[in-house]
Amino acid sequence: MVKKLYLRGKNRIIQLENVADEKFWDQRWDIKNNNDSVKNILDTTSKLVVDKTSEYLKKNSKILEGGCGMGDKVYNLKIAGFDSHGIDFATKTVKFLNENHPDLNIILGDVRKLPFKDSSFDGYWSLGVIEHFYEGYDDISDEMFRVLKKGGYLFLTVPTFSLLRKIKAYFGFYKRVDYSKIISKNFYQYLISKEELIKHFESKGFESIEYSYRGGIRGLIDELGIKINTTRISEFKNTQTRKKSIMSSLLNLITNFLNKVLKNFSPHTVFIVFRKK
Repeated sequence: MVKKLYLRGKNRIIQLENVADEKFWDQRWDIKNNNDSVKNILDTTSKLVVDKTSEYLKKNSKILEGGCGMGDKVYNLKIAGFDSHGIDFATKTVKFLNENHPDLNIILGDVRKLPFKDSSFDGYWSLGVIEHFYEGYDDISDEMFRVLKKGGYLFLTVPTFSLLRKIKAYFGFYKRVDYSKIISKNFYQYLISKEELIKHFESKGFESIEYSYRGGIRGLIDELGIKINTTRISEFKNTQTRKKSIMSSLLNLITNFLNKVLKNFSPHTVFIVFRKK
């Protein structure tokens, strides 16, 4: 069961669910279905990854995704003409990818201690990774800085401490707690503000280039506690009949409009681009 707490002192939300270790991710990603996920080049998150990488870096640039999961972003970047690499600590998932997709440069490892030389990469993608470490992301950001070349780009997404969540915290909708090891037993992730992220990474030697909020609808639904079957929505969108194709297009238009309206009020995540000085 998901539970959120307001962490005093650090001005963050703690989400309790399950400990996000390698076994948790192996189960959540369901390795039996990984093959289809890797091949899904129309995935919207992958579109963001390819588009933003292309905006800042030339083809053949060497890119690392830290915490690459099922490898679909590594796959999409490779198809787009980049020298893409991935690393993850989910043993079964990485083994599956190595056996079934040996053409992908994905290895088993820890983002807190990367097995790469200094200044190895032109770009680094981190999609919803750093928030899952209870002890914080100081060592992860140090490694990001180390393996990036001077002038290299860090692309980061994190669940955010949005305006809506700040309002709820102010009015006491979340239980207020102090930093305690007891919480770590069921710790899943932090919800972190844009301001905290920029301050932290700039202190490490990065400069912030741009940011945007994403998932306004999802953030609102999440805070309202509404359950939605996203699998059925995806299946509906992919139906090829003319009638459902028109309905799918209409649904996309409405979704895009509402996300734009809500993006600064109830975003689920924040996306930030940093450059290594």
